[in-house]
Amino acid sequence: MSKSNSASHFIYGLLLFVLFVGVFLVGQMSARKEAGPPQKSESQKVSAKAPENSVKIVEKKENPSSLPPSPDIKFAKDSENFLNGFLKELAQVTREYKLHRRIFKEVVDPFYLEGTENAEKAYSGFREEIAPALRAKAQKVVGVFEKAEKNFKKLIASHEKDKSGKELITAWEDLKKAQMPALIAYLENDEKLIVAHEKLLKFYFVHSKLYSVDPEAGAIVFKNPKYQEEERRLVGEIEKLRNYGKKEG
Repeated sequence: MSKSNSASHFIYGLLLFVLFVGVFLVGQMSARKEAGPPQKSESQKVSAKAPENSVKIVEKKENPSSLPPSPDIKFAKDSENFLNGFLKELAQVTREYKLHRRIFKEVVDPFYLEGTENAEKAYSGFREEIAPALRAKAQKVVGVFEKAEKNFKKLIASHEKDKSGKELITAWEDLKKAQMPALIAYLENDEKLIVAHEKLLKFYFVHSKLYSVDPEAGAIVFKNPKYQEEERRLVGEIEKLRNYGKKEG
C-alpha cells in the first residue's frame, strides 16, 4: 500500500460518499416527480359532472399523510437514514479516537519520567490503562463498519434486484474497498506505536537510576553512552511510526 496520507484518503472517501448520497436521493425524488400527480378516480369524475341540484353524497376522504408510503419511497427514506446515521457515527468515533491518541506525546514527556517512582508509574499506567483504552477506541472505529454492514444487508434484502438497490450496493462496496484497507493499515500502525511506547517506557523504568532529566533541553540524559544510544534507537522507532503516511520531501 502506498504511503500517501491515510487520514486525507479517509476524509476524501467520506466526501465522495456524501456526494453519492446526494445523487442517490435526488434520483429517488426525480423518479417520484416523473410519476406525475395522482389520477382522479371514476367516482370523483362522476361527482365533477353531476348537476348542481343533484343530491350530494359526502364521501369520507382519507388523509394522504395517514396512507402508508410506497415501497420505493420507504426504501429511499430508509437509505437516507442509514447513510446519514453511518456517516454521523463514523465521524464521532473517529474524532474520539484521534483525541484519545494524543496521549502518545504526553506519556514520554521527560517531565513525567524523572526518578524511579515516576518512571514506574508511567510504565505501569500505560501498560494497564492507556494501551487497553487505545485499543478499545480503535476497535470501536472498526466496529462502526461492522455494524453498518449488518444493517446494510437488512436494508438491501428486498431491493437487491432494483435499479436503486443495485446502485446503493455498488456505492457501498466501492466505499469499503477504497477506505477499509487504509483504515485498517492506519490502526495497525497505531498498534505498533502502542508496542513501541510500552517498550520505551519499560526501558526508562528499568534504567531509571542511570539517567537524569535536563529540564531546559526537555531531554533524558544517560551517563553511559551505550544506554543513550539505545534510547535514541527506541525514540527513533517511535518517530518513524508517527510519520506513517506523511508525504516525504
